[in-house]
Amino acid sequence: MEKEILQIIKTDLLQKMDVLTSDLSDKLSLHFGLCSYIRNTYLWHNPTITKLLNNYFHTNNEDDLSYKILIKILKDLKLN
Repeated sequence: MEKEILQIIKTDLLQKMDVLTSDLSDKLSLHFGLCSYIRNTYLWHNPTITKLLNNYFHTNNEDDLSYKILIKILKDLKLN
């Protein structure tokens, strides 16, 4: 179940970003913006998904969770 949720988030984020053509300063803004987007769209309004993914990533808050989700997606894409 967790992997399916992560795939949905990954597909959505790919539609929102263009990491390969952004310069370094834009990547920092993009990172914080994407983490905020993950929290707003997937975590704060869905406690079931949040709890499931918190257990999967061994964390207990949405800030750490959104960061870990983004890093996992970037690693899967070989962008981090």
